[in-house]
Amino acid sequence: MFTTIQECRYQGALPTQRVAWLIGAKVRDAYVDTYGTLPPKALRQKTTGPGSHCFALYPDEFRPIAARIIRAILVAEAAAVAAQPPLFE
Repeated sequence: MFTTIQECRYQGALPTQRVAWLIGAKVRDAYVDTYGTLPPKALRQKTTGPGSHCFALYPDEFRPIAARIIRAILVAEAAAVAAQPPLFE
């Protein structure tokens, strides 16, 4: 089982909170479309800061689907950041 944050880290990224929530929602929706139910959840240590958080857990056979979604969002986010003109140049 893996979390979306674990897959992001595997891809070499640690997204902002906004992007992490977007990734989580898109991956969750794909899981529901594939399996017809919400993914199981478990209390895990937070990625940043103290405390714990309830994370969705995905089976390894779902990883290729999640990886494609995550990669697409990370690429789109990087393109949006790159397209933003510098503020003080």
